[in-house]
Amino acid sequence: MKSMATQLSLLFGERQQKGNIRLLVKFLLVLMLFFVLYSILFHMLMLYEGRQYSWITGFYLILLDFTGL
Repeated sequence: MKSMATQLSLLFGERQQKGNIRLLVKFLLVLMLFFVLYSILFHMLMLYEGRQYSWITGFYLILLDFTGL
């Protein structure tokens, strides 16, 4: 059975895998940016309608919308 250190060294060791990990991290950052921006937009729209939701509820509703698409 391989140890965690061995697994991590294999994961980060090769050049192509480093590029893939970098691309994955960029993708996740862009995805998180979309979550934050749409959550802010959701809160602005709800305040305009006179409703108030917590930030956790906003993230949850945005997550539901994103997974529904």
